Amino acid sequence: MNLIVDKIIQVLKDTLPDKKIKNYFFGDIGEVAASMVPAVMVMPVTSVYEAKYTGYDLVRHTVTIVVVDDAKKYFSKSPQEASGVKELVKLVEGVDDNGALLTSSIAYVLRNKIKLDGAVTEGLKDLSSRYGFRPRGEFLGLEAEITGTALTRVAVSRE
Repeated sequence: MNLIVDKIIQVLKDTLPDKKIKNYFFGDIGEVAASMVPAVMVMPVTSVYEAKYTGYDLVRHTVTIVVVDDAKKYFSKSPQEASGVKELVKLVEGVDDNGALLTSSIAYVLRNKIKLDGAVTEGLKDLSSRYGFRPRGEFLGLEAEITGTALTRVAVSRE
């Protein structure tokens, strides 16, 4: 079990605005039914263990969060603007008029709300976002991919 991925999923479920996300998945499940989106998929990418303390390691986890929606539902809204992309950017990294991250944005949640009873030493850092389109089975997915790192402390010895 990957506690950091489980924690990210739980915190996103508890924090994101109601009705924004229909489903949450551990890992990228590939093909998704159109009826299941918008969805969030949280995927562990790497874990690097570094011996630090007697009996403990610091672990740098790299995690990718994918937000996927059906691109088709945005096609006819406005020919001057990719409204789906605009909505997705706001959900992922929206800021208010003062330039502060919206507390309902995924970036805010990842930077400020991820704690594992002291095991996570900080929220996700070094966030990067990428936007695009990807076939998802029966529909074309409009997607945001957010990658970040978190540090955890784990016991390596039970003796």
